[in-house]
Amino acid sequence: YGHQLLAHELGGTVEKADAKEYGLRSLDQRSGTLAGLESDQVWMSHGDQVVQVPTGFIVSATTGSCPVAAMESPERRIFGVQFHP
Repeated sequence: YGHQLLAHELGGTVEKADAKEYGLRSLDQRSGTLAGLESDQVWMSHGDQVVQVPTGFIVSATTGSCPVAAMESPERRIFGVQFHP
């Protein structure tokens, strides 16, 4: 739960997901640090999710049902991923 804890402690919003995500998923959007990934396939396993990133963060990956699969603040060198890398 590091991704959710980072978001919560730094002023973002974490909520129970409408649908739990478990298993292989494709990242729909990738930017920032994740833009150069060779594969868009990741393993998800969660029932809670970040729905609003903290101030100064960008959303660097999404899935069809997870609006913040990854977030980052490059200036602060803080990165969070919902999935198992």
